[in-house]
Amino acid sequence: MMLLLLMLMKMVMLLILLFLLLLLLLLLLLMMIMMKIIMMMMTVMIMIMMMMMMMMMMMMMMMMMMMMMMMMMLMMMMMMMMMMMMMMMMMMMMMMMMMMMMMMMMMIMMMMMMMIMMMMTVMMMLILMLRLMLVLMMLVLMMLLLLLLLLLMMMMMVMMMMMMMMMTIMIMMMMVMMMMMMMMMMMMMMMMMMMMMMMMMMMMMMMMMMMMMMIKMAMMMMMMMMRRRRMMMMMMMMMMMMMMMRRRRRRRRRRRRRRRRRRRRMMIYIYIIDVLFNFD
Repeated sequence: MMLLLLMLMKMVMLLILLFLLLLLLLLLLLMMIMMKIIMMMMTVMIMIMMMMMMMMMMMMMMMMMMMMMMMMMLMMMMMMMMMMMMMMMMMMMMMMMMMMMMMMMMMIMMMMMMMIMMMMTVMMMLILMLRLMLVLMMLVLMMLLLLLLLLLMMMMMVMMMMMMMMMTIMIMMMMVMMMMMMMMMMMMMMMMMMMMMMMMMMMMMMMMMMMMMMIKMAMMMMMMMMRRRRMMMMMMMMMMMMMMMRRRRRRRRRRRRRRRRRRRRMMIYIYIIDVLFNFD
């Protein structure tokens, strides 16, 4: 019986040990899986980082290209400006004329507004004065009605005279204002005419200068045609310029090839990292 019990005990112990071993194995498996997942995540992260770097590089390249294009465009614009300098001068003159006209118009408008405002203020003052006069008149009338009819009539006459005087002063002021405005307008018109005349003179001078330049250019061309050696020299210069342009183009192509090589290297690095971090 004792032996049997011992045997049973041993069996139980063995079972417990087996169970523990199984648990340990399971834990190890879980650990391995977790490690694998972490490693995979790391690889993905690295891949994403690499992709981001590539994207950044591409963006930088694009920005550089855009900058180059912008510079080229600016250069072209500058060349065009140099070519069309005379035309630009004409345009500038026209713009100046337009600006002057606008300024004059604005000044006139401002003056008009000022005059109107002044007139309005004067009118308001006069109306206030009239109101005060009327109030006073009413008071005096009331007093006179209480006293005498004759005095009332006399006062009425005086008031009427005063009113008439005020009206005459107002009309005179209006006339003066109108005269001032007319004078200002005349002055402005004279200024405008003078400016226009000056502009016309400038334009004529510019045209004359252009004509002279054209004649000089024609003379120079004729002289160049007469002397063939210079023509040959010009042709040689042109050929040299063309050769220089070709050399520049070749240099640009070489740069592009280098960039492609860099990209290939980046891709190779990514593949190496992937192989290293995979436990399969």
